[in-house]
Amino acid sequence: MAQKPKITYVDTEYDVIENDELSTEVLTAAEQKRIVSQIDKEYNVAFPYNEAKRKIQLARLKLYNNQRRDSTTVGDPLMFTIFNTVIASLYDDRLMATWEGRGGEGDEDVEENLNALTNFDYDVMQKAKLDYDWDWDACFFGRGLMLQMGFDRKEGVMAPIAEVLDPTVFIRDPRASSVNGDMQGKGAMRFGGWEIGASYYELKDTGGYFNCGLLKKDKETRDMVDETRQARRDAQGNQHFPQNEETLGKYDNYEFRLINWVTHIKGVKYLITLGNNRSLVVRYLKLKDRDRWPITDRALYPMAHDWDGVSIPDLTEDKQRARAILLNIGLVSAKSDVTPTYLFDQTKIKNKNDLNFRINKFVGVDGRIDNVLAPVQKSTAHQYVNLIMDVLDQAAQRATATPEIQQGVNPKQERTLGELNLVSAKVDTRYSMSAKIFGWSEADFWKQWYRQYKMHFKDKIDEKIVMIQGAMAPIW
Repeated sequence: MAQKPKITYVDTEYDVIENDELSTEVLTAAEQKRIVSQIDKEYNVAFPYNEAKRKIQLARLKLYNNQRRDSTTVGDPLMFTIFNTVIASLYDDRLMATWEGRGGEGDEDVEENLNALTNFDYDVMQKAKLDYDWDWDACFFGRGLMLQMGFDRKEGVMAPIAEVLDPTVFIRDPRASSVNGDMQGKGAMRFGGWEIGASYYELKDTGGYFNCGLLKKDKETRDMVDETRQARRDAQGNQHFPQNEETLGKYDNYEFRLINWVTHIKGVKYLITLGNNRSLVVRYLKLKDRDRWPITDRALYPMAHDWDGVSIPDLTEDKQRARAILLNIGLVSAKSDVTPTYLFDQTKIKNKNDLNFRINKFVGVDGRIDNVLAPVQKSTAHQYVNLIMDVLDQAAQRATATPEIQQGVNPKQERTLGELNLVSAKVDTRYSMSAKIFGWSEADFWKQWYRQYKMHFKDKIDEKIVMIQGAMAPIW
C-alpha cells in the first residue's frame, strides 16, 4: 500500500480577503435580482449536463442493496462484494498524513506542533467517520466531495468544520475536470452547487442568513434532495411520503428546499444560498480564499482531463444484472424440473384426480403402463450458464483487482502457495495506486484545514492547548 502523504509546511499568509467568512454584505433589491439572474443561467447550464449521470447513479443504489425486489426472485451481490472488498482495503481509521518542514529556521518546532494538532483534530472532527463516507462516495460515484468551511469555536473543539457533500445532489460546471483544477487553476469549476434542506430555526441558529421570513413553502418539481431520499428509501424497502412534510408549519419544523451555489461575481469567489425555487437570496458570503473553492474532491479511478473517471458500479453493474438474470432463469428451470407439465393417455387414466400426487398412492390403469404418462419436453437452462456466470465474475474481479482470495473466499481452482503469494502481491500493487490517488486528496484536505486555521484563528487572541503523551510512558 502507499505510504502516508507528506504535507510541506509553508510559513506564509494565504492571499485571503480580510472580512470574516461568515459575514454578509448588504444587498440592494437590484443587486439581488442580478445575482439571482446570474445563478439561474449557470444552473440551467449545469443541471441538464449532470442530470443523466445523476439518474444512473440513483438507479444503481437499488443494485447495491435492493430490498424492494420481487420476493420470488433472487439478487446477485456481485457489486456489493466487489465494492466492500475495495473499500475495506482503502479505508483506514487512523491519521494518514504527516507534516514536514522545508528546512527553514524553526520548521522543526512548527512541524512537531502541526503533527500534534492534526492528531488531536482528527478525533475532534470525527475524521474517521468523514473518511468512510468520503471513500464510499468516491468508490460508488467516482468522485467524493468534502466541504471544508467555517470554524467550530465551541469549548473543547476549537477546530475547523468539515462535511461530506452528497454527490447525488451536486451539480457543477460541465467544463470542470475537478473542483479546483491543477496548480494553475485550469480545469477548475467556474460555478456549481448542491441542494440542501433546512428548517427556519436551523437557518437562524446557523447565522449568516437573511430574508428567512420571506421563504415560502414551495418546492421545485425537480427536487434533487427528495429524489435522492426516495431512491435510497426504495433500495432499503422503506416507504417515502414527501407530501406529509407539507402538513408542518412554516415556522415549526418544515424543511425548506435551498440551494448552495458557488460562483464568481466580478472575479471574486462567493457562496450564495437561494430559496423559493432559486428566486430569493438568503445568504451571500464572499469567500476568504481567492485561489480555491472550500471543497476537496477525492477520486477512485480518475481519468485525465475528466471529472467522472471510473467507479466500481461502472465496472460491475452490467455483470451483476446479467448474473441475476441467469441465476433466476436457472432457478425457474430447476423448479420446473421438480414440478413439470405432463401428458397422459385419457383412454387408460379415466379419473383425472388420480394424477394428484400422494405418497404410497396406487393408480389403476387399463392395459400396459408403457407411455401412459410422460413429461412435456421443454428447454432447460443452457449448459453454458455456469461458464457465463464464472466469466462475468472473473471480468469484474480483473477490472477491480479483487480475486476470490482478496474477498476472503477460497479460490475455486487449487493454487500453490507461490501462486497465491504472487496474486496477493499484484493485488497490493493495483490497490496501492488507488491508495496513492487517495493520498492526493488527503494532503489537500489537511492543506485546507491549515487554511481554515489561518483564516479563523485570531493571532494573539485565540489559543488552543493540545495534551500529548510521552514516548516512553503514559505520562501527559
